[in-house]
Amino acid sequence: MIKVSKELQNAALLLIRRNIRMKKNERVLVITDRDDCPIFVSICAAVSQLGGKLFVAHITNKREHSSPLPQLKDILKKVDIVIAPTDKSITHTKEVREARKKLGVRVVSMPGITEKIFIDSMATDPKKLEKINSSLKPYLRNAKNITVLSSSGTYFKFKLDKNFRFEFNDTGDCSRKGAITNIPAGEVYCLFSGGEGDLVIDRWRNEIDSRKQDQKAILRIKNGKIIDFTEAASPYVKNQLSAGECGLRIVEFGIGTNPNHKKPIGIVLYDEKVYGTIHFAFGGGGEIRKCNIHEDFVVLEPTIVVDGKEIMKRGKFMI
Repeated sequence: MIKVSKELQNAALLLIRRNIRMKKNERVLVITDRDDCPIFVSICAAVSQLGGKLFVAHITNKREHSSPLPQLKDILKKVDIVIAPTDKSITHTKEVREARKKLGVRVVSMPGITEKIFIDSMATDPKKLEKINSSLKPYLRNAKNITVLSSSGTYFKFKLDKNFRFEFNDTGDCSRKGAITNIPAGEVYCLFSGGEGDLVIDRWRNEIDSRKQDQKAILRIKNGKIIDFTEAASPYVKNQLSAGECGLRIVEFGIGTNPNHKKPIGIVLYDEKVYGTIHFAFGGGGEIRKCNIHEDFVVLEPTIVVDGKEIMKRGKFMI
């Protein structure tokens, strides 16, 4: 029997009521790749308690983030909501994307979530994050040329076109048809390809921390692809190569906007939302590229210049 604390159960109820706004008799699929997971148990109980029709799926943990889930293709056609307290992300899988885009399934993805992070994340009202994210729209909505720098040595330039624009929807609100969000939430992001320069991985999982290593973890990028890297960056590159050459191609840029996240803790889901940080991901995402991996890393104290205007300086918003 798995014990669930009162705080954890209350967090699960708040997720269903406030963030998802589940209606009675909506069909909810709860997915996990963990054994004996109290978060999974608390969410299942909350769905049933609030009148939802519960479906569950246990998937293997022996996969990379966002690698395919063909075993879920059929059940995803039968549900309205997906909630995934997992170790490995389901966000960018082909099956989940199609369920959202074609069927309007709402998705809450929580890769790497812990009980403490889940409980703490429910203290952040989606309306607050929506306000912060929306404040960035005037500066990012039509962005074309972006340069990012950091105190650790990042210097990277890339361009956006009309096909790939910033999204401002990662607020924790998953009430709209086809919506997707992380818990914890708090970022604005864009999917793109291309770009030139050096990216210094300041934090990635608990395997890379350039601030505490003798050598920085540097990726050298040309035409959006990793062409060289330092030894300190090799754990990240090796991880990406597990999916083949596509894992070396850049796919995402994001800005952390959650004011309740003060500093990285070694869990990417949390770290990429830290207020005043940025993150990049390589691999697959959206309609840009199919790849059986999508892996983010964090850059600290960044400066961001958008079409000649400095919107962040050393981790401080200038707008």
